[in-house]
Amino acid sequence: RSLLPPYISKISNHQGGFSVVSKMQRRQFFLDGAKNALEGLLTLPSDLRDKLEFNSTELQILELLCKESLQDKEIALKLNLSDRTTQKHIEKIKIKLGLDLLDKGKMNFRVALCMEALRKKLVVIF
Repeated sequence: RSLLPPYISKISNHQGGFSVVSKMQRRQFFLDGAKNALEGLLTLPSDLRDKLEFNSTELQILELLCKESLQDKEIALKLNLSDRTTQKHIEKIKIKLGLDLLDKGKMNFRVALCMEALRKKLVVIF
């Protein structure tokens, strides 16, 4: 049983690096998690990903990406964000949807991202 549900909202809106690891796993998982957090990455076990909430910026990015098929730079301009901030938001969206684990050579991540967003009703096209 996970002790993390009370922290889900904080994890969902965290702006820096964050890693969640189980103390029951090998020490290497902890070290990898710490390294990822220091690099500003968000890493989570799969059982927590479905519980994460999307903030308003992430939902706007999903809308622009899926409904208008905009590229990162165009999304950044429309939302008055830097290119890097937009890319960071997209990375967090991929993690929250569990798409960071996809084999990049097998499917276009933007297609997968929009398909998953539609499936979870985060974006409605019609």
